[in-house]
Amino acid sequence: MPSCRSSKCTEKGARMRVQDLPPVPSPPAGHDAKLKAACQEMEAVYLNILLQRMRATVPKTDLTGNSSRTETMQGLLDAELTKNMASAGGIGLADMLYRQLSATQIVSG
Repeated sequence: MPSCRSSKCTEKGARMRVQDLPPVPSPPAGHDAKLKAACQEMEAVYLNILLQRMRATVPKTDLTGNSSRTETMQGLLDAELTKNMASAGGIGLADMLYRQLSATQIVSG
């Protein structure tokens, strides 16, 4: 089997090894904080969808109102509530995403 260490690794059936790949540049400064913030935002989006689906199962009554204004305000409240939930630790999704994505960068870096 031919070696893929040279740039002439075009033969049919040739396989590349991980060691043969070029090094990945290290992430820029401040990337860690941006990654953590993106993971928290992702968790907030997930929690918001979860909360919307849960609210859809509750029957509408005259007590809570059925107007579009009420639904808009409820949506805004839910968005802020889920942002706060995610920043306070949420369900742990942001931490899991962060660990997975930062580990991927350490391995590839």
